[in-house]
Amino acid sequence: MALLSYLSQTSSSTSTSTSNTPNSIHDKTSRLTVEQQQLMEAWIKALPNIQELKNQHPLLWTQSQQEILQYSSTKNIYKVLDDMEDDFTWWKEHVFDSHRDIFPPTVTLGCSTDDDDNDNNNIVPCFNMEGFTWAMAIVMSRAYFVEDALRLIPMLDMANHDPIGTVEIQCQTVGT
Repeated sequence: MALLSYLSQTSSSTSTSTSNTPNSIHDKTSRLTVEQQQLMEAWIKALPNIQELKNQHPLLWTQSQQEILQYSSTKNIYKVLDDMEDDFTWWKEHVFDSHRDIFPPTVTLGCSTDDDDNDNNNIVPCFNMEGFTWAMAIVMSRAYFVEDALRLIPMLDMANHDPIGTVEIQCQTVGT
């Protein structure tokens, strides 16, 4: 959700919430330095968009393509999709709809450049089902377990996306 929260940052006003409210993630991202914000925006722009992922990630495949995975011995694709829809519904009812000023359905990434055909090139879905599905696909395909928690680490997440080969990262604990 931190990824989606960062995306909403450009569309929201300054928040005065405490750390145990739904706004706490937004409060943390709004305290990023200008350089950190620019790095995060560059990283987010480098991530594949929904159209680019449609042929690459099962969450975004067509129903006929997903049907092939239905009988997988590891995890039923329709169960994954149903669970994701249930999660989104909960977030929508309890957080997104209550705080649309912080969690808009779409956001605009950065400014238009002279190369852009129109301003809509930088508008992306965010706190709606399409944006939620994109975020889940990004996390499922790019996150690593670090210190027993699933983490999405900017730039490191791209290490396993070389179309020619694969990369295995091995970590060791240093110190006591």
